[in-house]
Amino acid sequence: MDLGCCSSDGYAYMEYKYDKDIELIDEEDWIKVVGTLRMEKVDNMEYVYIDATSVEKMKVRGKDSVEL
Repeated sequence: MDLGCCSSDGYAYMEYKYDKDIELIDEEDWIKVVGTLRMEKVDNMEYVYIDATSVEKMKVRGKDSVEL
């Protein structure tokens, strides 16, 4: 479970937990995750994740990056 940004590629990410079966999603697909933000402590480190109530593949892919 993790929330992170910008290691070497500049992309932000967030992990989610979802206990229902979902269609296989390709790593290049964009998804919409609805749920509640949760925090969990593992080995003295706190992690933030989405406790998902729904996960769906988006029909239209968004922009991979934006310029400020």
